[in-house]
Amino acid sequence: MVFLGVFFLFILGAVTGSFLNVIIFRYQDETTSIINPKRSFCHNCGKTIRWYDNIPILSYLILKGKCRDCGIAISKRYPLVEILTGCVFAANYLVFNQLIAVLGASIIGASLIVVFFIDLDTLTISDWNSVFVLIGGIFLVWARGTWFRDIITTLIVLGVMTLMYILSKKGIGVGDVILICAASFALGPFSAVFSVFLASLLGIVYAVITKSSLKTKVPFGPFLAIGIYLALLFGDWVSSILGKLYQ
Repeated sequence: MVFLGVFFLFILGAVTGSFLNVIIFRYQDETTSIINPKRSFCHNCGKTIRWYDNIPILSYLILKGKCRDCGIAISKRYPLVEILTGCVFAANYLVFNQLIAVLGASIIGASLIVVFFIDLDTLTISDWNSVFVLIGGIFLVWARGTWFRDIITTLIVLGVMTLMYILSKKGIGVGDVILICAASFALGPFSAVFSVFLASLLGIVYAVITKSSLKTKVPFGPFLAIGIYLALLFGDWVSSILGKLYQ
């Protein structure tokens, strides 16, 4: 039964990932929008992609990573996003025991995947992503029934992050602040702090490995997306372990 659930959620996630690819790639293309054109197309030859060439993961393998019409290599990011989204949906099914919580976590996970790749390419975070993270948080809080606690947490995080934004002289992006505040509603007090800690740690490790200087523009969104999602999955578990250690 668990295997069937994981399999179904992975397939659902892969299909969702195919749509996320549209959002990620068209966000950076001013000549297109999410709904125009209606069908996916090859960015090299402009030919509309046939439905059987647009099956998540499988079509990429069957076509050996090349466009059927012009033969140009298809970006590996397409199947990567589909596989990643499938894994996220499957992980949500394993971690959360209520359908409404799985739905909320999946909305958040999908939104964070979009944040990761768009910020990686453009150094921007769309407010729409934060809106969907907040919507996912509403489902999670609905499942937990912790409305008062999580509303207070969000307001406190909003105040702290706004102060940090001012003191850092805009060293922190507005998009980062909005995303953290939206995610804090879903995460709760400990996991909200834990997510920022993980994101900062990952950012420092990346800076050290790449030998980035203070003048180097490094997108924080990808690290924040990873930190938020890991905190969403494991925050309660880490909080429980720490609580037992300090008893």
